[in-house]
Amino acid sequence: MDAVPSAYVAYSVAYRPKGKVFYFNFSLARDMGLIAGNHPSKMNAELSQAILETFSLQVINEHDILSNNTSKKKDIKSNQYMATRYLQMQHPNKDGLTSGDGRSIWNGFFKSRKGVWDISSGGTGATRLSPATATVKMFFKSGDKRVPYGCGRALIEEGIGTAITSDIFFRNGISTERTLAVVGYANGTAVNVRASRNLLRPAHMFGLYRRNLHEELGKILEYYIDREVENKQFPVIKNKIKRYERLLKNIIHSFAYMAAVLESEYIFCWLEWDGDNVLMDGSIIDYGTIRQFGLFHHEYRYADVEKMSASLIEQKKKARTIVTTFIQLVDYVLTNEKKPNSYFSSHKLLVLFDEVFLDTLMHHFLYRIGFEKKEQDKLLLDDNSRDILKKLHKDFIYFEKAISKRKPYRTPDGVTRDAIFCMRDALRELPRYFLETNSTYTPNEFIELISSDYASRLDKAPYKKQQARIARLQSSYQKLIKSGAGLSGIHYHTMLKRICKRSSLINRYDRITGDSLVHIASRFNRQRKQLSFDQLFAAMECFIQKQVLNPDSKKNEDNKAVRSKKISNLVQWSGRLLKEYRAGL
Repeated sequence: MDAVPSAYVAYSVAYRPKGKVFYFNFSLARDMGLIAGNHPSKMNAELSQAILETFSLQVINEHDILSNNTSKKKDIKSNQYMATRYLQMQHPNKDGLTSGDGRSIWNGFFKSRKGVWDISSGGTGATRLSPATATVKMFFKSGDKRVPYGCGRALIEEGIGTAITSDIFFRNGISTERTLAVVGYANGTAVNVRASRNLLRPAHMFGLYRRNLHEELGKILEYYIDREVENKQFPVIKNKIKRYERLLKNIIHSFAYMAAVLESEYIFCWLEWDGDNVLMDGSIIDYGTIRQFGLFHHEYRYADVEKMSASLIEQKKKARTIVTTFIQLVDYVLTNEKKPNSYFSSHKLLVLFDEVFLDTLMHHFLYRIGFEKKEQDKLLLDDNSRDILKKLHKDFIYFEKAISKRKPYRTPDGVTRDAIFCMRDALRELPRYFLETNSTYTPNEFIELISSDYASRLDKAPYKKQQARIARLQSSYQKLIKSGAGLSGIHYHTMLKRICKRSSLINRYDRITGDSLVHIASRFNRQRKQLSFDQLFAAMECFIQKQVLNPDSKKNEDNKAVRSKKISNLVQWSGRLLKEYRAGL
């Protein structure tokens, strides 16, 4: 608020009564230092009251003021809160002046010996930065059901889905903001609280850049760097040019890395040139459009108002555009001269982006196969192994990208054309099959192994070129395992057994998808009247823990809580649902 006055709209807020804590992330709260390290994962009256007093809030917006409703508000807080401005391509205005936190406020930051954390809350009421206000040029009452895209409310199910998905991603090593709390209300709405060490988005910067606010743009960059230094994520560099050069390299590395991980993990994030749906380090934010696909559904596009999103494989290009804009932006800060985007399209730093993207893509492919990090490094440093890997990956992505002969069709939120093969099944079953049979799959057997419910009888018929690919893929796979074993100084079958164990978890059959999450969040919401907070938390924690598929992750101890039959039934039902929707969007 002090550093960049034009980057926010200030709002007074009032306490919103009759809220109930639906979810609280004890693990995150311990990481932040909000609660003691030995605090049990149990809710008590004192903690519940503290959460409600801090986060059960509603903005006093322009509609309230114009309607003289402010006198009806009780427990108005003494401080004002920010609704931040940032660029959003779906808004009529393209300079970030009228877009940003349309239903959110920044609660502030929390500082402890464990670092500094930003905290914001969604669903706290309609602000002047909402899409509805920007479109029709009028202010709306919070909760106005006529404007679902601008009413300022969030839903409990939305909060549940975000809490589950963000913690699954986090525990699997995917960079993301995390849900701290969900405060629910009787009408199904909620205030969903999120936290990160730095909640600034590229869109915050890009809005200032497009409005030619040179001085404030420099201040927000310095603000960002200072926070990163304080959190020990950025070195102390006094020279301004060198500090900004290091900033650019960090951003380029982060976005190249993240784009490769999103593609490898089939995570649709809707990366776009405005930098709206990610944080400054590429971390995922705003889970309204985030989803993890069961197959490589690279033809899916999300429809937002009249704008269609980028596809899964286009996210790399969008990430490259974001970093190009950062190069352009930093040059503007240093020179106070705006140069066209085309001037930077061949910038030397973009070579770094391409290198990091490819390196991450190959590292992650080896990880998906089942190799440990040290084995991945050895394979990528060895010329022969790298050649084998390249051939294997080429045949692998051929099947991964295969689509149905059915034409594109509409989904409830967009358009898609179905992928047909589940290559995670191949990575899970190949080492097991080789160990048990000492032979390879026939073409028909392999197609049957990888075929999903989306594959028609015609899709499953392997033609001559496919048969050759299937034989070559399996041969390359075995050669890569042998090469990895040789470089690690162990026997082929020993390596294969290790790969088999790791791959069975990494490529688990029942994995969460966006489709399954919708139903699971709805079911958890319906259970809030039958189960206590602690029972619901135990069920959510158990479900999340079952989706931690990284063999190198530390297991959370919360899932050791004693579970009742109701909790066990809820978790088992969720597991069955995952299997039903495992191949979906």
